[in-house]
Amino acid sequence: MRGVYASISACYLVYSFIALYNWLSTIAPGLSPTSLALHVPGDLGLSISLLTVGLLFAYASLKGEGSTLGLGSLLIGCIVGASLAALQLMVAAAALLDSVLASLMGEGQPTIGLEVVLRPDVVLGIAPALLAPRSWRMVRRSTER
Repeated sequence: MRGVYASISACYLVYSFIALYNWLSTIAPGLSPTSLALHVPGDLGLSISLLTVGLLFAYASLKGEGSTLGLGSLLIGCIVGASLAALQLMVAAAALLDSVLASLMGEGQPTIGLEVVLRPDVVLGIAPALLAPRSWRMVRRSTER
């Protein structure tokens, strides 16, 4: 499983640096933002949160499942990664409901762009959400001893 944690970590770290670069491109003249299949906004907060999850998974990959620190960082990484995805999905749901309410008032059709959902925090958050129950069981098992 170390390879899985390392690959999740690498994805989070790559998108963290892309978000940081896109943020820098908004404040520094001469830099142009990158465009990928996923919409990576130029947001410093997103960059820091993706970096945090990436480093937690990297530490879990280095320490392994036999270490208490490795299990703890895996569990926290799963919780934070899944929470970031859930938060962005709530933002997307709020934007959709806002669009529906605006359409009820006669201001166009209810629409929501895919860039709200196809963000790295949502797409990458699938893996931590799937790994969270497993990591929770491993931490519980290790504390029962």
